[in-house]
Order: sequence, then C-alpha cells, then structure tokens
Amino acid sequence: MPKYVAVIVLALCSVLASRADVSAEFLAGLGPNLPKDFLTKVNGFQDDFSAYAPTGDPAVATAELAAGGWNWVSYSGSGNNLAVLSTTLPANSAITTTDGRPVLHLGNGPGHINGSDNHLIYQPSDPGLNYTGDYQQVLMRAKVTNLTTLTGGTETAIYRLHGGVSLRVNPANSSGVDLVFAKYGGSSQTRYYGVGYGNSWAPGYSFGSDTWDVNKWYWLRMDYYHDDADNKDKVRVKTWLSGTEEPDEWTFYPALPTGFASSPGGWAGIAASCGGGLQFDVDYFLVKADSLPDITVGMPNIPEPATITLLALGGLTLWRRQGKRM
Repeated sequence: MPKYVAVIVLALCSVLASRADVSAEFLAGLGPNLPKDFLTKVNGFQDDFSAYAPTGDPAVATAELAAGGWNWVSYSGSGNNLAVLSTTLPANSAITTTDGRPVLHLGNGPGHINGSDNHLIYQPSDPGLNYTGDYQQVLMRAKVTNLTTLTGGTETAIYRLHGGVSLRVNPANSSGVDLVFAKYGGSSQTRYYGVGYGNSWAPGYSFGSDTWDVNKWYWLRMDYYHDDADNKDKVRVKTWLSGTEEPDEWTFYPALPTGFASSPGGWAGIAASCGGGLQFDVDYFLVKADSLPDITVGMPNIPEPATITLLALGGLTLWRRQGKRM
C-alpha cells in the first residue's frame, strides 16, 4: 500500500513542479526589471500564447484562439452602415515562436478603409466572467516587426499605421480605447505612441516625443479608472522598453468623449493595424478586472487548494480501492 501513497504524492508534486518549471522559463524569457505587478495576486486573465498550436494559417489561428476565449472583430463604417471587414485574423498572422518564446503575430488588417476597426478581444463565454462593466487595466508586451512606409494619401490618417493594446471594446462595432504604436504622415514623421477613443485620433492624444523602434520589445499599460475627486471616468497610460524599469509616471487623458464615457462598457484586447503595413508580435497579455478570477501575474495558474484537495481525495480513493483488492 505505501507505493500508492508515493504515487499520489509524486503525482501532486509533478503537477506543481511542472508548472514551476514553466513559470521559471516564462520569467527568464522576459529579462530583468519585470513590471510592477508581476508575482502579485490580482483578479484578471493572462495569456502567453503557449497553449495554442503553432500555425501560419490565419483561419486556423482564429479558431485556436477562439477556443481560449479570444474573438476577432473587424468592422468599417458607423451607425447603421457598419460592414464586417473580415471574420478571421489578417493575412500573415500566425501563432509561432520568436526569440525562443511563443508569440501571436498579427499581420496587416483588411483594407485602407476610413473608420475601420480591427480587434482581437478576450471575451469569455462564461457569464460569470463578464467584466465589461468593470474598470479595466491592460498590460501587453509587444514589438513591431514590420513597418512599411506608404505613399500618397494612404498614410495621412493614423488608423492606417497602428497596433497595440485595447480596453472596453464593443464587439458590435469594434470600437474601444486603444494605446498603440503609431506612424503618421510619411517617412519623415517620428514614430510615437497614440491613444484613441473609437475612431477619434485627436492630436492631443499622442505622447510628445516618446518614440519606439522596430524589432524591440516594449511594455504597454493602459488603465480605465474612475476618478473619485471629480466623479469622472478617465484613461491613463504608460509605455517603456522591455528590460528597463517600469516608470512610476502615467500620462493622463482626463477628457473622455461624452458618448464613449457613457457607453455600457466592453472587452479588453489587442488592436490590429488596418491594412497599413504595420505588423507586430505579442508574447504576453494581461487584463485586470474585478469580475475575473484570482491569478498571480506572470505565473501559471497553479490549482487552488480546493482543486489540490480534490486531486488528493481522488488519489486516496484509488489507493483504498487498490488496498481492498490486495
């Protein structure tokens, strides 16, 4: 009988040890100076895209991600004139490996179409995990892998050359708040980060001289929060080069458009470029919201004590049955 006890203990240890091994690899791949909330417990959802089968077929990648709660939404137009641009991830999208880590590669979105919005949103099917009405914060690590300079009038609007992280995205029209890598106005224009609400890209939403480069990993963090001081919903953002220390300072956007601020809410996700020649990789995504379950940021989701207890009880039952047979 003791051998069955050993088997149970080894099985439980194996579950925890294997997850610890994955966690060590995960953290090691990110380098020094992890984001401030890493290794803390929060209500949220995180994904390093390692659970999906590698594929270079955008339609297969769309289905793989959908099984994990990710849904692609892509529209053009406004009001009653909305049209679906695509039902699968853009061309050249893939679930692959880069820099030794699993990544989601997002290719060019469909069409140079005014008012187009493309998002991959985390939209869990469990009604108990509906976080659309919560104040949300998102964190994503990404790098731009390809940036094509467009000619003529096709680069005169920021929505053509952008990609980044999003929150409060409405799946009915793919409109939300986006914090993006952006390039605007031709090859002479400095690359910068931009914040947009729906299809609104006012100049005041861009960050001064804060720039980014192709083929370098960056962290993008955005917070949609309620300011009790003046009883208004606001947005604040920060970006920094991966491997460097997360800055304490936020950039604040205090004036949300009236129509957007009064909207019922939406889902967090990733904003894709609208056919403008910008492609990027994502190897980590986190959304924090009160309606989501407890997780430890940057760590695999180790079974809760209740789950471990059930595993142990199941193992003891098997042991007792085997003991009776003996």
